[in-house]
Amino acid sequence: MKKTNKTFLTIGIAAAIALSVGACKKSQSTIVAESTTSFKPKTVVTPTSIKIKVLQLNVWQEGTSVTGGFNGIIDAIVQSGADFITMSEVRNYNNVDFSAKVVTALQARGLTFYSFRDNNVGVLSRYPIASFKAAIFGNSFNKAIVNLNTYTQVAVYSAHLDYLNYACYLPRGYDGNACKRWLSQLQM
Repeated sequence: MKKTNKTFLTIGIAAAIALSVGACKKSQSTIVAESTTSFKPKTVVTPTSIKIKVLQLNVWQEGTSVTGGFNGIIDAIVQSGADFITMSEVRNYNNVDFSAKVVTALQARGLTFYSFRDNNVGVLSRYPIASFKAAIFGNSFNKAIVNLNTYTQVAVYSAHLDYLNYACYLPRGYDGNACKRWLSQLQM
């Protein structure tokens, strides 16, 4: 009798497991079917390509190093037709927001741009700026999140790196740290 009880018990457990597995499989397929059928986008968005032009401009101490420099900066921006302008050597001399000054000068020429105040680097955008972060890595970088349209945002970074390690010097056999040494060798 003990042997028979064990057999019925084993068969009963096996049947319960089989029913449980069958029930799980059935409920899983039902869940998948329900979630698949219930997920329908309310609007269909057709992807469109957006072409953007970017200009990186070293404004050379805000254009103060040459006569007519500021107007030259504005002319370069207008002529470029760029959508994003990243600038380096933004100084905000006399506590005047250089980026706002550029935006105002562009408005006088019938162009709408957006910007924010930062030191050393700047971003101008034809598209609204959703957010920005200034003074990344000291004042070497900043970041603007820009809304191109309802569905698309892009991140635009502006950078102004250390002039002492300027890569253009390297093919000439010197670097910014050795510039004085190199110049002294020329004068020999």
